[in-house]
Amino acid sequence: MHKFFLCLRYLRKRRIAFFGVAAVALCVALLIVVTSLFSGFIDAYLSHAQRVLGEIVLVPGAEMARYDELVQCLEEQPAVASAIPVVQTGALLFLGKGDVRAVQLVGTDLERRCREPWFRKSLFLQGGDEAASPSFAVPQAMREKVQRWMQAKRQQQEPVGVILGVGVFGEPDDLTDEYDRAGIEQKIIEHDSAMVLTTVRRGRDGGGLETAKISKPCWAVDVIQTGMNDVDTRFVYLPFEVAQEMIGTKTADADYLCRGSVQIRATEGVKLTEALEQVRAGWDKFATERMNWSQGQAAFVDIFPATEGPGVKIFTHEIRKQMNVMQLLLGLICLVAALLIFVILFMVVIQKRRDIGIVRSLGSSRWAVAELFLWYGGGIGVLGAILGVALGAWATWNIAFIETLLTQLLGFKIWKSGVYMFSEIPHEVAWNSVGWIVPLGIASAVVGALIPAIKAARMEPVEALRWE
Repeated sequence: MHKFFLCLRYLRKRRIAFFGVAAVALCVALLIVVTSLFSGFIDAYLSHAQRVLGEIVLVPGAEMARYDELVQCLEEQPAVASAIPVVQTGALLFLGKGDVRAVQLVGTDLERRCREPWFRKSLFLQGGDEAASPSFAVPQAMREKVQRWMQAKRQQQEPVGVILGVGVFGEPDDLTDEYDRAGIEQKIIEHDSAMVLTTVRRGRDGGGLETAKISKPCWAVDVIQTGMNDVDTRFVYLPFEVAQEMIGTKTADADYLCRGSVQIRATEGVKLTEALEQVRAGWDKFATERMNWSQGQAAFVDIFPATEGPGVKIFTHEIRKQMNVMQLLLGLICLVAALLIFVILFMVVIQKRRDIGIVRSLGSSRWAVAELFLWYGGGIGVLGAILGVALGAWATWNIAFIETLLTQLLGFKIWKSGVYMFSEIPHEVAWNSVGWIVPLGIASAVVGALIPAIKAARMEPVEALRWE
């Protein structure tokens, strides 16, 4: 018990020990903030991957045309809530003289896509009207402008309606990284010229590979902002049938063969493994009964959870590696805290020779004396760890406020969606990592107290009292 009271006395009287507390607190707080940011970034990426790709992705191993029948066959499965056919390829978008953008052409079924609330709410013009279903059709208010453009350009082909990522149609403010929503909405309504979407069709002709440039006029009917920079600055959505016609190979039956995919969302409450099994069953039924494929051909398909797709796994693996490197570098700072505590406790041992001599003369063992200073170092570590957790949690929860203050102070935006992929900074504390960060902070304090504790334990009572 006397060791406990001596520890409290030293913490109260030797205020230099609070430098050690501060060092441990900063180390713990930094580790919590950095780990939370990286973990939150990975979680946000996986969440957006599920939004963009669905929970399950089905990719046929060969070109095919009857995606509408495949989707119906999959949606007959109880575990499948929705299935969305998607065809995607690189393209160039001509917006005006001297303005050509590299984009991702995404053909999709808008009616099915808008069953997902996040997608509908992300639309600028059509997202707020709950009564009307979003459409690629050019609104009646824009029809007159379309007709004038067709007459001026002597165009017979009517532009197809497209939905553009907000970054394709506008630029964010340099300081706030926010888009002028009202200005972009007005720009969509007032623009009076079609854009041109150009891609390459690949097919086979006479046994050889053939490529052809395909261009199609398009008209922006809406803009979408998902919060993921890659989608917002590159994606151009258009009807699935139009995209299939642009890049597909025409068959004798007037169908268009192309490589696409189906993005599937499982029924709420259904386990992912069960949904995967039913998707596989739905695909086998479609391939063998409707496509008349053999079992070998039907097996040539990729069905996987969106979060375990090749691109997603590689990206998250690299981010986790970067997180581990940052944790290692910040963990090394704990050595600085250990060194500071070593210096503090070494000074305390020198100044408290009399206390050590009295404790030893009363019959305390060397281990008891060493234990006193180990408890002292541990007390510094515990107090520092508690303060560090509080500081780290506060900083993580208020990271957006801190970033705003730094932006105003420094005059430039620190967190930009163009650099960090997302417009919102992750702000959830990685509590699962606190379980090892706190012991690390306490351990650094105990390690710093180890040598002073050994020195105090080796001190003889006579030698210690002689200095008084």
